[in-house]
Amino acid sequence: MSFSNLPSFLLVVLLESLLGIATVHSQCITTLKLDAFTSKVEPLDYPIGHHVTYEKNSNCKWLISAPQSYCIRFNFTMLSTESGYDPDIITVYDGQTASDRQIVKSDSDVYVGDGFTLQYQAVPNSYCGKKENEKHNRHVTINIK
Repeated sequence: MSFSNLPSFLLVVLLESLLGIATVHSQCITTLKLDAFTSKVEPLDYPIGHHVTYEKNSNCKWLISAPQSYCIRFNFTMLSTESGYDPDIITVYDGQTASDRQIVKSDSDVYVGDGFTLQYQAVPNSYCGKKENEKHNRHVTINIK
């Protein structure tokens, strides 16, 4: 599948000390390309596995794309990263590169956390372009075009 003309978002997870150097771990070898489907909500868990914390100095990227005439709805259903002086960063871009419009950014600290669970699904364009911030249960929903 060619991703060049599809509605997409790029999720960049840079989990490193600002003074450190990011390293690539087994779960983050390259930009992982995923498809959003209309028929079901897909999960993305980082790190993979239960009761596992992410590795320090990780640099991971996921490119999630939807079919033409659809956008991507996503929810962070769990987000547990470091907090404090030396933040980790989770950034979501509206497009395929880090030069596209940034739509979500989360900062955290030097100590590792449990990571995140992200649910995503392709939805018709008529549902796109609306920002829905649900404060209850710490869920955030953002629909992007």
